[in-house]
Amino acid sequence: MHAHKNFSHSAAADELSSGSIGHMFDRLHGLAADQVFSHMSRTMHAVDLSFSQLTTLFRLYRHGPQRIGDLAKAVNLSPCATSRLVARLVTENMVAKHPNPDNKRERLVCLLPAGQDYIKELQHSTAAAYEALFRQVPSELRAKLLHVLEETSTYLPHIPSG
Repeated sequence: MHAHKNFSHSAAADELSSGSIGHMFDRLHGLAADQVFSHMSRTMHAVDLSFSQLTTLFRLYRHGPQRIGDLAKAVNLSPCATSRLVARLVTENMVAKHPNPDNKRERLVCLLPAGQDYIKELQHSTAAAYEALFRQVPSELRAKLLHVLEETSTYLPHIPSG
């Protein structure tokens, strides 16, 4: 018998009551996911990207240049596997490796314009999926929701962008 996680039920799922914010965002994400994931899958196959490579590109986009060891921890891979992953992204001209100005023995992985454009295109596609989802909601209600989300965002962690 193989040990595996049961993703159909967990203690965290018990906490998501049907009226909770988490449940509502999960429902919204589920409604948009078909379009978002379909597009993401097509674009990943078109440029032959793995999920770990995509995660690495997002990490570099959000947090700037990173050492291989830091990337390895962030994407949950060994430093050796991360080095191979980065080498493939270098070959695809999505990232480059440069000397660390603070420590010349280290190299930093940096996002190149092609990698940045790829992430921006995925973000645009995701935003478009949510826009399409909310198009059927009356404009007054969309305006209220946007106002609440903008007001709420000041309390959330800041995410730097590339």
